[in-house]
Amino acid sequence: AMTKKLITASWCSPCKMLKGKLAAAKITVDLVDAEEEAQYVKDLGIRSVPTLVIEDGEEMELITQYEKILENLLGT
Repeated sequence: AMTKKLITASWCSPCKMLKGKLAAAKITVDLVDAEEEAQYVKDLGIRSVPTLVIEDGEEMELITQYEKILENLLGT
């Protein structure tokens, strides 16, 4: 099954904007705090927030661009 996780951080302005847009659209996604889950983030090789992690079985995709994350989650 496909899972989506949004890697965010408390100090990240684009993350806050993204969360607001998702809330307004009533879209829920698993949120992972980059500071609280530092090892997980490091293991995936994530260097910037926000990053959308899409896992589908063995396949994994990382989306780091704000607009592309928004497109993916909102389907626009």
